[in-house]
Amino acid sequence: MIMHIVSPNAVVLKLPPSFKIDAPINVSQLCPYKLSTIPGQQIMPQSPVEVEGEEEYVVEEILDSCLRYKKLEFLVKWEGYTNENNLWEPEDNCRNECNAITTFYHKYPQAPR
Repeated sequence: MIMHIVSPNAVVLKLPPSFKIDAPINVSQLCPYKLSTIPGQQIMPQSPVEVEGEEEYVVEEILDSCLRYKKLEFLVKWEGYTNENNLWEPEDNCRNECNAITTFYHKYPQAPR
């Protein structure tokens, strides 16, 4: 929920305390929630792939990074899943996603590392 508008490009959001964000957020980082327009639609998620004997899901894109408790995490968009399934993953869980991480840092060089 938007608490107040700081400028045309920044807003302060009402977030759960666990987010530990109290600074204004750039509106480019926000998008409206959209319900499915197809009645009864069920999205069938893609199955994980097997890498070195372990099941792993395919990363479509790294959307953001942050330092949480002094550990780097990435906001991951999973291939074949909707934005509602995006998750913050520890850096260690993203070790096989070098291309996605490189692309992310190329787009956002000031992002936490």
